[in-house]
Amino acid sequence: MLRKELPAKYYLSHFSELSDYLLKVCQPLLSRAQRELLAELHRLPEDELCLLVRFISRKTPFLDINSLRYEEINNICEVALSLKAKGFLRQVQQDDFQILLHCLTKPCLIELAERENVTKTPSKSAKKLLWVEHLHHSICVEHVNVQEYLSKYLTLSFQADIDYFLFLYFGKVGLSLAQFSMRDLGVMETRSANAAYHAHFEQRSEAVSAFYYANALSALKNTHEDELVQRASEAIAQQLPKVDGQYSVTANAKYLLTLARKLGPDSNHYSALLRMSEHPQAREMLIRHHYKQGEVELVREQLERILQGENDETLMIFAEDFYQRKFNQKRTSVLTDMLRKSQPAIQIDEAFKGQTEAGVIAYYKRHGIKAYHVENKIWLALFGLTFWQELFYHPRSIVANGFSKTPLALKENRFYSEFEKEIECRLASFTDTSAWMNWLLRQMSEHYGEPNRLFIWHDRMLDAIKILLSNVSIEDVKSVLRLMCSDFHLMKSGFPDLMIVDEKAGLRFEEIKAPGDSLSRSQLVNISKLLQCNIPARLQTVEWHISKEQPYVVVDIETTGGSKEFDRITEIAMVKVVNGEVVAKWQSLINPMRRIPQKITELTGITQAMVSDAPRFCEIVEQVEQFSQGAIFVAHNVNFDYGFIRQEFARVDQEFTRAKLCTVQLGRKFVPGLRSYALGAFCQAMNVPLVNHHRAMDDAYATAEIFIQINKIRQEN
Repeated sequence: MLRKELPAKYYLSHFSELSDYLLKVCQPLLSRAQRELLAELHRLPEDELCLLVRFISRKTPFLDINSLRYEEINNICEVALSLKAKGFLRQVQQDDFQILLHCLTKPCLIELAERENVTKTPSKSAKKLLWVEHLHHSICVEHVNVQEYLSKYLTLSFQADIDYFLFLYFGKVGLSLAQFSMRDLGVMETRSANAAYHAHFEQRSEAVSAFYYANALSALKNTHEDELVQRASEAIAQQLPKVDGQYSVTANAKYLLTLARKLGPDSNHYSALLRMSEHPQAREMLIRHHYKQGEVELVREQLERILQGENDETLMIFAEDFYQRKFNQKRTSVLTDMLRKSQPAIQIDEAFKGQTEAGVIAYYKRHGIKAYHVENKIWLALFGLTFWQELFYHPRSIVANGFSKTPLALKENRFYSEFEKEIECRLASFTDTSAWMNWLLRQMSEHYGEPNRLFIWHDRMLDAIKILLSNVSIEDVKSVLRLMCSDFHLMKSGFPDLMIVDEKAGLRFEEIKAPGDSLSRSQLVNISKLLQCNIPARLQTVEWHISKEQPYVVVDIETTGGSKEFDRITEIAMVKVVNGEVVAKWQSLINPMRRIPQKITELTGITQAMVSDAPRFCEIVEQVEQFSQGAIFVAHNVNFDYGFIRQEFARVDQEFTRAKLCTVQLGRKFVPGLRSYALGAFCQAMNVPLVNHHRAMDDAYATAEIFIQINKIRQEN
């Protein structure tokens, strides 16, 4: 794949695209001074605008103009000084000093300390942060020598305006013109150009308020405790800017909640911050806090108030649960109850730790039951394709710009109220599975690959949806989609992990929980919603166990070298083990499509002539996939063999994922004390014959014999 290159001065077109959008779409959200600023910028000579946009694009706010090297800009220092004279760039000020120190490299910090004769400096090996803190408290910026040293560092004089402009465009803080470059390079997908865009905000006061609270919330990530206390005091004294608009309401609620969390329940401001926040989690935290403080009757009143009103569903679950446990002498939570009432645990090999769902799917397959890992994907894809026209092509669903992938009606959780007529008309048109599938196929064929934040396109995405629609009443599926339309924020995540298709019991959804896993409230809500819509759903727990039915595929490969990125496989062998016995074998030489080094031939005995007529790996991919399907991948130094095979699958745009076990690691754990766990030495210690070492089948068979012995020890333990 050829790498795309950006044209010279590409960043000017990006800045022009941003400013055009601001003036055409966001004009009412700009102050008069900001509109004049944009006009002044476009009147600058090209070299000056080039340098200014370079400043805008850099992550580091302060730049040493003597070190800048841009081939397309002549006389950079002169251009920088001209921009400084016009007021677009400025030098370091007292308030900037600590920020500048963070921008400097550690060698520059050490040089500055020596220049200013700073005493008792940290050691040169000390971390940069320690140097920054020491110089910040040791140097006076107004000192003549410091000013001379710092005069070469310049920054934008209108950075706050640039940050606001970018916020108006992207609808969030922390993004930059680099997003445009990633789009042009093909790294980031955006929606196709649309003549009609809308601004993220309707009024300037709303945009300014949203900008403030978005920045305030982001800044809390790296705020010291003293500043947290100061911010909390300002919030409680109502010294913060007015909250205006839904974005600000949400950001302000999160800001107050985050402040409370960071300060903790021992803070004097904790309760007040939680009372002020409108976030559902703040109400829950406040109730818990009051209960710990012994204010039992107050808690009872607050819980009853929640239970009697219209509230966030997860908050309702908390209130019901807390009330039962604290006032009705119930000992366990509703989440614990659901875990306890789940089906008898399925026993899965511990090799599936971290891939629990894959282990359950393999378990069901051995018992003749089909299982699919669907989680949120199947419901979001069904929702998105069913209402694609209303979401992305309806006149009332105009997005903000090409980078916007979520329609405003979904962001503001008013999709059903906005499109009730269209939604019901669409659902009514699906009289049977065939009608619904035809509509989905049409949307997929017409819009495949279009960026969206609901799902990722892939060729087989309709397969699981067809199974769902063919095995469940479509009226019940419509009920789930209505719930998603009515409260997308609640229903966009938390759906069960697996869809099970059992010929005897029918279709059901299962949420899989391994030992130590907890059930979240969103998962509980969505299981209950599915049941409410007559769609079978349940909780399935898992226990780690060595099952006699579990197949293992012991693999060995020979390669042209040790790098999976550059070297290739020359031979592969697989030995299938079930219940302590070898039940199948498969092997093949592989044409690596490159020269085999002499030292590799001397080690393995595999010559160029032996592989010249052998199949390429891409020709035996299907055989490897089928032979190892449902099995745990076992090898001696497993990451080597597994990594090479995954890389070969990736070369043909396929994914190879298996649970894996390493006989070296298992040997150290269950057969401790050996001098060496190299395959030859290990075989000798375990009385396993090994001939033709470094040929794939011989090594794989010997590894399988070792693994069978280790597995007996594992089962005994």
